Amino acid sequence: MTTQASSWFRRVGYVMLALALGGGATSLSHCFSPELPACAYRCNATEPRCPDEYECRTDGYCHLKGNTEACPYMQDLTPAPVIDLSGFSIDLSKPVDMSSADAMSNPG
Repeated sequence: MTTQASSWFRRVGYVMLALALGGGATSLSHCFSPELPACAYRCNATEPRCPDEYECRTDGYCHLKGNTEACPYMQDLTPAPVIDLSGFSIDLSKPVDMSSADAMSNPG
């Protein structure tokens, strides 16, 4: 009699565990819902020009589909030009003798 009771409790425990895991997985799958910004990316030069939820518009930015909000920034995001530092007149390729004149006067 005790083996039937323990087997019944074991089966109920497995069923409860399966229900708890299934319910937890279902509830966690609905948690991830990111809030997408209206305008966050520059349009790419090649396809795909924007992520799936966005569309490229005439201002060069990807806008969220169905959104009429303007981009909060209208600046050029290209990097500044690199400054050429090779035009300096000091030639650093030859080592400069830093010893003083009296350093070798007393070889002793």
